[in-house]
Amino acid sequence: MSGTIRLARAEAEWLFRGALAATSDQDVTPIICAVKLTVKNDRVTAIATDRYRVHQLFVPVAPGAPDGEFVMSRRQVQRLLKSWHGSRSLFPDQVVDIAWEDRDPNATTKVGMPVTPKHTGWVEFTVLSDLTDAAELISHGAPQVRGPYPPVERLFPDDPSDQSTEPVSQMFLDPAFLADTRYLRSGQGSLRFVVPRAGAKGSHQAFLVVNTEGTARALIQPQRPARDWEVYGDA
Repeated sequence: MSGTIRLARAEAEWLFRGALAATSDQDVTPIICAVKLTVKNDRVTAIATDRYRVHQLFVPVAPGAPDGEFVMSRRQVQRLLKSWHGSRSLFPDQVVDIAWEDRDPNATTKVGMPVTPKHTGWVEFTVLSDLTDAAELISHGAPQVRGPYPPVERLFPDDPSDQSTEPVSQMFLDPAFLADTRYLRSGQGSLRFVVPRAGAKGSHQAFLVVNTEGTARALIQPQRPARDWEVYGDA
């Protein structure tokens, strides 16, 4: 199935910037150098991972939007974020149309032969504004990234408010990953940090971050501490 959705500039920028922050930049695994988008129940959900964290965000779409799922490459997302007609103040009514064509389920290829782009599906975006004419439209199309996207949405806990056990006493987290969670904020909201509870996995459980609007969340995998880490003041 194929379809098209329309997003306002502010919503599209927030959605894609938040997902882009968690994509991998290691081309050895192309499928995670991408953002998976799912259109369902009048919302579009973006999810991305680089193996060490997961970002998931959603925004509403117009009622009646067709359900669907597609994978948009990191490069195409970056291009979209740079394709607006100037500032928001000059073009306040900008929107982006995102159209996708599903992968061909009957596509086959011989061993050692590349799969042609038509077999991977297609994603195209077009930036529109009432202040621009057809000659000034900004569009870009690219094949979907090949391969199944890992089901990382299953990693989120069912009940992050569970208080049945004590929280872990300490965690080692990459500060760059924590900084990137700022893209999950929307409006004037803040972020809620949920420390994992003690259990069989101990401090190696993922650290949960949720925005207070309930529209975005992230998981961050703790780092293993160095053997000789120092306590402040002892070095």
